[in-house]
Amino acid sequence: MLHVFRRSRAAMKMAQVVSRVFDPILLVPGMFVVAVTWALNNGERWRFLTMLVFWDAMLPGVVLYWWIRRGKVLSGWDLKDRKERIPLFMFVIAAHLGGVVGAYMLDKHPLAEFLLVFWLLALVYGVVTVWWKISIHTGVMSALVMFLVLTQGKEYAWLFALVLLVVWARVVGRYHRLSQAVAGGMVPVVVMPVVFRILGIG
Repeated sequence: MLHVFRRSRAAMKMAQVVSRVFDPILLVPGMFVVAVTWALNNGERWRFLTMLVFWDAMLPGVVLYWWIRRGKVLSGWDLKDRKERIPLFMFVIAAHLGGVVGAYMLDKHPLAEFLLVFWLLALVYGVVTVWWKISIHTGVMSALVMFLVLTQGKEYAWLFALVLLVVWARVVGRYHRLSQAVAGGMVPVVVMPVVFRILGIG
């Protein structure tokens, strides 16, 4: 089975393409758009939701781009240096917490619960990253699929094939070890159903 992870020149190039297509900077806004679309269909106002997408989903990407331009991040867009990931994760956790608190204060239920689930995931990844370079690419892809499965139905479970594709890309592209890539994808599978059940959503 390990031959799947052989690093030929073609495989390395394909791994880079997959990593860019399924980049968290693109997937996180996509995940929030799914949640926002659900909220719009359930009567929420678009002004709050537009602000939420920018604050929670787009702002981290803007901050990362700015830090790279200013030389505060030297390991590139993929943040290959684990230590350089920590400040960005702390910013994401703080920014997203603001969105969660705002949603609860404005009585945006159950959107607030969905945001809380996303925040808890971000917190788990942030804490783990202090000691270990867990894969955020596989984590965000897995979280998006789990969100669809838990809110729309098990017919979306086939999308986990994309999570496996991202695992392959992160290992072949030398961004992560296999254990880091797999662990990143497993966190939402374990955490989200439990939190959804506790909060009574889905």
